Amino acid sequence: MTVLIAPNNNIVYKNIVYLLAVQGVNALFPLLLVPYISRVLGVENYGSVAFGLSLASFAYVLTDYGFGLYVTQKIAKAHSNYAKIRDLVGATLALKSILVVVAIVCLVLLKDLMPPNHRGIITSTIILMVGQSYIPIWFFQGVERMKALAIINVCSKAIYVVIVLVAVRSPSDGNWALLGNAASCIAASAVGFFWMIRMGYRPTWVGWRFCWNLFQGSTEYFWSRVAVTAYTAGCVVYLGFASSPLELSYYVAAEQVYKGLQTLFSPLPQALYPAMVRSKDFRLLFRFTAAVVILSIIGFFTSLAFLPFVISAIYGTAFSPAVSVLAVFMATIGISCTSTILGYPLFGALEKLNVANRTVFVCGGLQIFLLLTCFLSGNNSALALAWVVFTVEAVCLLVRGIWGGVLYRNRTPVSE
Repeated sequence: MTVLIAPNNNIVYKNIVYLLAVQGVNALFPLLLVPYISRVLGVENYGSVAFGLSLASFAYVLTDYGFGLYVTQKIAKAHSNYAKIRDLVGATLALKSILVVVAIVCLVLLKDLMPPNHRGIITSTIILMVGQSYIPIWFFQGVERMKALAIINVCSKAIYVVIVLVAVRSPSDGNWALLGNAASCIAASAVGFFWMIRMGYRPTWVGWRFCWNLFQGSTEYFWSRVAVTAYTAGCVVYLGFASSPLELSYYVAAEQVYKGLQTLFSPLPQALYPAMVRSKDFRLLFRFTAAVVILSIIGFFTSLAFLPFVISAIYGTAFSPAVSVLAVFMATIGISCTSTILGYPLFGALEKLNVANRTVFVCGGLQIFLLLTCFLSGNNSALALAWVVFTVEAVCLLVRGIWGGVLYRNRTPVSE
C-alpha cells in the first residue's frame, strides 16, 4: 500500500508565483531590450546574435545532461536529508565541469563549419554557455526554494540590461549582447552557490562511482532534452546554416515573442513537477490543465488583430514579414503549454517519467524528418519552419494525451 503525502497547495501556489517572477523577468527584460537591440544591430546582425543564443542552448543541453530533471527529482525525494542532497550537489557539479570542457571543444570545432557571417560570435557563445551551465536552478527547484531563485534572477538580469544599454551602440556590437547575457548568468551562478552554501548545502565529494550512477540515471533525461531542444532551438540553428540572414531574422523575431509567452507560462509545470512527484494530486493538475486550454484559446483569437502592431512596435517596420510567422506561433502556444503540463508533471505523478522522455524522442525524430523534408524541397522560409514547430507540438500533445490517459486509467489505486 502506498501512502501519499498530502500536498501543501499553499507551497505549490507560492512556488508558482515565485517562478512566475523568475520567468517573467526572463521574458520581460529581453523583450524590453529587443526594440533597442534590433534597431541598433539591424536585421542581419540581429539574426547572428540569435544564432549564437541557439548554439549556446544546444551546448547547455550537453552540460545539463538531464540533471535539471533527474537531480531535481532526487533532491525533492531526499527532502530534508542534508547529507544526501550535499552528495547530489557535489556529484552534479563534478559532472557538469567535465561536460563544460567537452562542450567548449565541440563549439570550437564547429566554428569552421559555420557561415562566415556567424563565426565572429563563437567566443561570446562559449562564455555564455559556461555561465548558463553553473546556475543551480535544479537545486532550488528540488528544495522548493523558488523565492531565492526569483531574487537571484532579477538581480542578474539587471546586470544584463545595463551592459547591453552601455555597450551595444553600433551594428558591429552583437558580441556585447551575448556577453551581457553571459555576465548575468555568471553573476546568477555565483550568487546561487553562495546562497546554497548559506542554506547548509555545501557540496561534498563521494567518489566517481556515485557520479557514474548519477550520470547513468540522467542519460535518458539527457536524450529527452536533446529531442526537446531539436524542436525548440533547432529551427534557428537550421536556418542559420541553410537559409538567408533575413529569413533567420524574421523567424527569430516571431519566435522571440512566442518563447516570451512560453517563459511566462513555464512556472506552472516547473512548480507542479516536484509537487506532483510527492503528492500525486491529479485533481490539482487537471484543474490547471483546463485553465491553460481555456486561456490559450481566448488569447489566440483576441491576439490576431494586434500582431502587425506587436512586430512593428518591438522590432520596427523592417521586420514586417515576421507577422505571418508570429500568427502560426500564436496558434502553437496553447498546444505547447498544454503538452508541457501533460509531460513531466503528469508522468512524474504516474511514476512513468520514462514515458515522458519517449514522447519527446518521437517528436524529436519528427522534427528531424520535417527539417530534412524542408531541406530536400528547398523550402527554407521562416514561415515553413514555423509550421514545422506547430506540427511537432501538435503531435507531442496528441501522443502525451493518449498515452497519459491510458496510464491514468490503469494506475494502481492508492490510499490518500
